Amino acid sequence: MASEQHTEALAGADPATPLGLVSLKAFLAEFADRISVVHEVGDPRFVRWVEPSELADPAPYLVDDEVVLTAGMPFLEGGAGPATVDRYVRRLVGANVSALGFGVTPYHDELPEQLISACKEHGLTLFRIPADLPFVALGVTFSRLLESENARAIRALAEANRRMMRAVLTARPEHGLLSVLTTEIPCWARVYDASGRRRAASGEGFLTKAQLQPILDSILGGGGPRIELKFFDTPGARTVYGYPLRSLHDSTLGVLIIGADTNLSPAQNNLVSAAIGLLELRARQRISGSLAPGQLAAALTLEPDCLIRGADSGQPLRTLTQRTVTQKPLLRDSAERLFAKSISAAFASKARVVHGEWRHPRLQNPCGGAETTASELLELRRLFDSKLVTMTDERFVAVTRLDVDRAVISEAEARGWRLIISEPVPAAELPEAHQRAAAISASRRSDTSSVSLDGLAWSVSGLLGDQAGDMLARRLFAPLQDVDPDRRRLLLDVLRTWLEANGNWDATAKASGLHRNSVRRHIGSIGELLELDMNDAHVRMNLLAALGFVGD
Repeated sequence: MASEQHTEALAGADPATPLGLVSLKAFLAEFADRISVVHEVGDPRFVRWVEPSELADPAPYLVDDEVVLTAGMPFLEGGAGPATVDRYVRRLVGANVSALGFGVTPYHDELPEQLISACKEHGLTLFRIPADLPFVALGVTFSRLLESENARAIRALAEANRRMMRAVLTARPEHGLLSVLTTEIPCWARVYDASGRRRAASGEGFLTKAQLQPILDSILGGGGPRIELKFFDTPGARTVYGYPLRSLHDSTLGVLIIGADTNLSPAQNNLVSAAIGLLELRARQRISGSLAPGQLAAALTLEPDCLIRGADSGQPLRTLTQRTVTQKPLLRDSAERLFAKSISAAFASKARVVHGEWRHPRLQNPCGGAETTASELLELRRLFDSKLVTMTDERFVAVTRLDVDRAVISEAEARGWRLIISEPVPAAELPEAHQRAAAISASRRSDTSSVSLDGLAWSVSGLLGDQAGDMLARRLFAPLQDVDPDRRRLLLDVLRTWLEANGNWDATAKASGLHRNSVRRHIGSIGELLELDMNDAHVRMNLLAALGFVGD
């Protein structure tokens, strides 16, 4: 947690002081024993400059948050009327003046009552400056306070930046960084990846994903870096900023969204810029860097025995085995650390293995050139948010901690890939998940649709896949295509009932409502038409599997 000092430096609300300003309360406190505050506005105000002026209307020459000092010359003789004084104060308030200091003598002995009434009516802080306190002393004191405040704010900014950099080195870098950001600034923050998935969050969420979606769509679909700004009537999210996270090649790696009740101050924008830089660096590290270590890490994670297989064949088997047994705990620990670092997750995290195959024949090998391979590999790293991606020929294997949802599958399929996605497993079980996914991929090679093992039916029909199942059904039942449709439907219904009854004639007759002899005749006809031995168990098994892919 940040200290109050950190929070005060950046929050932009009382008692915090924006960079380049001094708190009006702190400024007046410097003269607490000499000046007297006649009227004080409750809202916190800040001071940008102290400006002495004896003009009848100084407003055109002022900037926001100034303190105006006057000896009352505008109120001499005819200018002291209520209307004149009221207009003077209204003009100062309209110029966003923080306070008015009135010096008694040489023109007035006390504050004009009309001036006190006008300041109370229009909400302007008014204080009395004694005759022995020159205006220049107030200016000098303000300059000293301003220098001190700026130095303090800069120190606080530097400390906040250091805390963000330390957060990036933790196990959950993005969460830690956003936590620092929302501690230093009264806001909430969300980070999304290039697919629109939320990666990290900090602070209470006042808006739904649907409300934030236009910001995400605009930034992720845009062609260049820009800030999206939206306004809502929701407390806690009246102003929402969307910042793109860019790669070195100007592609969008993600989005940072920040929501607050007020506009960000210059100091806060400085801190947000630092956070964006660190988030961009982290996003680039996730998907780029040298490609070889990531591919090696994937191989070691999915095939831990490859080191043994790749050892010097001239070594005695006993020596190799003894060394492997001795070093096994160390190798396992190193592999777990490598796995966790490569997918940006904790050691105990579960992950999925994703096998990808090119769905259609390409005009040229997608991985035929080194440049094409690297580009495709980086895109896959980005898609699965993992460095554990390896590619050979027209296939790839990735290890990811993400739930590979419909959006990810759609993007992969749009790029031409068919996915086989394993169930989530601990790191130690990834080799087995890899083997299962490879087996499913091989068995469904004719099927161009993606498959998730989470929802896969573990049966012959489920493992066979729709396209392979359709091919089997068409091949086995091709002789029935020339049969009258009504008779073909009857034969298939009887066959299905008979197979589900394990070839029991009486049970089939009862279930189908046919006579036992009619069932025998129909099954005999099917055997003759298909030229199959209906008493063969393997034939029955294939027919039952194929019937699962026959439509009505």
